[in-house]
Amino acid sequence: MPLQSHPKAQPGESSLGYLLRLADRNGYYELKDLLIETNSLGVFHQHSQYSELSSLAQNLGNVGNIQHLNPEIVDVNKGFLTHVTYAPVLSSKPRVCPACMAEGSKIKADWHIMQITHCEKHHVELIDKCSCNTDFEWNESLLNYGCDNEDCGKAWLQFDNNAIELPAYMKHMFSLNKVERIHFINDLTAAALIAVRPYESIIEKSLLKEEHFSNVVSFLSKGYDLLTNHQVIGEWISTCATVRDKYRPLGNMSVYFPIYRLQSVLIMQWLIKNEKPSIASVSPKALSPFQVYKSLCPRRNVMASMSKDKPELDFINQINRESIALMLNIPITEARAIFNALNIDDYANGELRRNNIGYISKLVENLNICSNSNNLQLVSLANIKSKCFNEGIEFTDVLIAIFDGSLEVALSGKSTDFLDSILIDETKLLQYIKISLKEDNTKTLSLTQVSKMTRLPRNVVAEIATNNVFIEVPSTKNRHDYSANSVVTMMDNYFIVSLWAEKMGLCESKIIESLLQKGFSVAFGYNIFKKSDELHKELQELKSSKLYQQAEQFELFN
Repeated sequence: MPLQSHPKAQPGESSLGYLLRLADRNGYYELKDLLIETNSLGVFHQHSQYSELSSLAQNLGNVGNIQHLNPEIVDVNKGFLTHVTYAPVLSSKPRVCPACMAEGSKIKADWHIMQITHCEKHHVELIDKCSCNTDFEWNESLLNYGCDNEDCGKAWLQFDNNAIELPAYMKHMFSLNKVERIHFINDLTAAALIAVRPYESIIEKSLLKEEHFSNVVSFLSKGYDLLTNHQVIGEWISTCATVRDKYRPLGNMSVYFPIYRLQSVLIMQWLIKNEKPSIASVSPKALSPFQVYKSLCPRRNVMASMSKDKPELDFINQINRESIALMLNIPITEARAIFNALNIDDYANGELRRNNIGYISKLVENLNICSNSNNLQLVSLANIKSKCFNEGIEFTDVLIAIFDGSLEVALSGKSTDFLDSILIDETKLLQYIKISLKEDNTKTLSLTQVSKMTRLPRNVVAEIATNNVFIEVPSTKNRHDYSANSVVTMMDNYFIVSLWAEKMGLCESKIIESLLQKGFSVAFGYNIFKKSDELHKELQELKSSKLYQQAEQFELFN
């Protein structure tokens, strides 16, 4: 669409600001009126991508370099942001320096960056509304006058344009070059987020939106303090220690998960990288005010409605599945299964349920309830994890049973790792596995699982299945699956020498030879016998005899 006037774009000018100047020079009062008439070029609005708005400005106006219309540190072509965890958060609302506007300056592209909160020239805080609480709009009044509220009508010259002391983070930002600013914004945002929600994973950078910055100066100041002030770092660590006793069942590492996570995502070197907390050196403190912070919603604005119902909501006890996986050193699939099975409170809505977040206290309380075992014959979860598959059950199912109180455990209280801190009676675990497999009629086991579980060769498993002792269920081509119930039932009714010999530390071949000599008949394969009282009595005698211990390798030298 042809325009009569084409003012030249200035370096560093905002694409929306330049389009507003185009609209004003060509008789449009509001920017949206101009954008409506650009339908032949595409559908545009103030929330469109900055690259799209810059291209539109280039088509309509006099733009020598499209980069002049993008925020200075957001380089579209050179891809400076490809390795950055937290890109700048860009606002589509008018954010301006009233002193610059009073001087007739152009609206700068960098003012769209939410992490830039003050004017570099005048040291005045950027504003998006008048003191009468009227939001600025992309219209002629913003460009040439000030507030367009008829009851207020304040001109730019009437705004408070006096310089103020810049926040420390802005002083530092203005001292950096282009690439350093990118890194600084990443670290500042990460630190601010984790200061507010220390136990929530800070991986999901895509969820950081403009609406999350309701008190941006306070928010970013906390982040900068956490990077540069030893006293603040120490106080923050002490605050995290308030959950020390509560989280101890998850291992000491869980208490200091926030600082380890923050250290791992920082790009530049900060004081926090030198902090190496230990349980003994940290005294718990009450929650800091910013950990019951209501105005920030790093995840989504559903928190605003939650705050009305739960005004004392504290973010320190909220955690998402990514954090649980990292804290417990388990795969994300297992963390998801725990959340789903225990119906952990879900504050994500609709299609965003996959990012659910809940109260970690629910997990820990359940764990404390079931940690009352007095049995001394215990092994850590780390030692039994690899055995679960061999016993026909997923390790995820064991974790769920522990957290929902179905499986009794004990807490070591000394380990830093969750899998080492949870102690379990292996005999009781095997009993639980057997019962759960028998009661679940839908559970199936693969040929490999059955082979490992029974210690039988695959061909013997297949032979037993042909006798309908193992019930084969429909499965994909070239795969054999069996009903878990039928496998457990078979193991209840039949004695498998290889399995028993392995547990007792005895020689399988000698036991089989002795049983055959005593007149016991093989039921399947070469080492499976039908259970009976006579067989049980014979096995007790064999178990107590030294003749059947595994010592075959020494017989060659006798």
